[in-house]
Amino acid sequence: MIAVSDEQSAEIEALGAELESICYSVSHDLRAPVRAVIGFARALEEDHAARLDLEGRRLLQIVVSEAGRVNSLIEELVIFSRLGRQPMESAPVDMTVLARSVAFELLESGGPQHAILDLSDLPGVTGDRALLRALWSHLISNAAKFAGQRPIPRVEIRASAEADRVVYHVSDNGIGFDMAYSEKLFGLFQRLQSDAVYPGAGVGLAMVKRIVHRHGGTIWADARLGEGATFSFALPKGGR
Repeated sequence: MIAVSDEQSAEIEALGAELESICYSVSHDLRAPVRAVIGFARALEEDHAARLDLEGRRLLQIVVSEAGRVNSLIEELVIFSRLGRQPMESAPVDMTVLARSVAFELLESGGPQHAILDLSDLPGVTGDRALLRALWSHLISNAAKFAGQRPIPRVEIRASAEADRVVYHVSDNGIGFDMAYSEKLFGLFQRLQSDAVYPGAGVGLAMVKRIVHRHGGTIWADARLGEGATFSFALPKGGR
């Protein structure tokens, strides 16, 4: 893990705020035309599908599906753009309870039903509960998604307390990734795996990084191709 100076941290914050502003503007401008495409495509499907041949209906389904994906991406961009705008509401957070509730909700709502969840007791922190919940949601769902192809998917969540910070780890036994491309992990729209096999918009980890930085923390990852991955983040004990 590379140490970051106060000056570099301030520069990162400024770049993050600028990126959020751009995302807000772009997503706002795209919302109306994308929804119009979805609306007209559905109207065509409902009122004129009988006039289309089999290939025409197949192509129309693709238009509806792809427009829906773009709309979902826009919604994620809107959420990302708000991360730096909404005020932080800091309070003591029980990370064990928070992580466990998120994990069980994800597994019950479509995650691998036969997955093994190994969750140790986690030290609490002071932070924004809603943002930290979003952080856990992205990291745990990410781990479950990439472990889901294994005969026995496994997600492990643990933590260790240090002098002035708490370090949390979310590990999986999934496909892993080549560390040569690790710098791309937390970039917006950056994806290392096939979208056809592992769907995603490439926004989740960028959100996670922004949430961690807003709490004055750091985040990194370690993996081996074919042997799983571990995402770790450190938060200051006293909050920010």
